[in-house]
Amino acid sequence: MTSLIYGCDFLLKNNEDESFTYHHEAIGIERYQYKPIAADSVYPFLLVNIGTGISVLKVDSPSQFQRVGGSSMGGGAFIGLGHLLTSAQSKINNFEEQIRKEFSPLRFR
Repeated sequence: MTSLIYGCDFLLKNNEDESFTYHHEAIGIERYQYKPIAADSVYPFLLVNIGTGISVLKVDSPSQFQRVGGSSMGGGAFIGLGHLLTSAQSKINNFEEQIRKEFSPLRFR
């Protein structure tokens, strides 16, 4: 986890397009604003790490962070479950269609 925090710290301080800020008082798309973050005001922030599990970390400094939430469910399963439980629509409507699209460039012998 520490290397993840150090890497995130480096990107936030050296790459202006690596993050966005959320303004709950704004309306519509204005809530999400991509703009540079001053290096001295990076902390605190939330970091969501999606991999074989999902972790939500509250980061107060490169050496001070804590896991505040998450799931042992992997990222792909989490997104798929989210599509099933919400009204989110996918361009691919069924499993057979997904398999056909995934393997269409391959030729089996």
